[in-house]
Amino acid sequence: MTFDLRPWQLADFPAYQALITAPAIATAIGIDAKSTVSQQQAFENDLYQTYQAAILIDGVPQGSIVAYQRANELGEPLVNEADIAYFLSPAFWGHGIMTDVITAFIAQLPPHFTLWADVLADNIGSLRVLEKVGFTNHGTYIDLFGRQIIQFHLYR
Repeated sequence: MTFDLRPWQLADFPAYQALITAPAIATAIGIDAKSTVSQQQAFENDLYQTYQAAILIDGVPQGSIVAYQRANELGEPLVNEADIAYFLSPAFWGHGIMTDVITAFIAQLPPHFTLWADVLADNIGSLRVLEKVGFTNHGTYIDLFGRQIIQFHLYR
């Protein structure tokens, strides 16, 4: 199965909204699937990131990948450090698409970039994807929702 990456556009909000209200995605990204305001804020947060893309399958947005600028304790941006986040429609899970998507997305980033990714400990598929593309386990923590999170990093 093939995919394309292209920047999210304002007109894509209905497609984005349909994806993030899927229970499996809403739970994983910690969004209130019933709050349109929360959904709009998540979309705009992704839309205005320097490095972001809709994952298109057969020309239809079926997922998202974004790199959020990291900051230090004072809120100052850390040069060449980002948190990577992604999701894919459950209909396409288990087909190897995310491994290829992350590889292609990372290739578009500037050199000497450090990426971080936080994954729910029970999300075996996402854990494997990150390991396949070269991320290493940095440790675990409990998030605000009481869920165990495994943090990964990749220096490139």
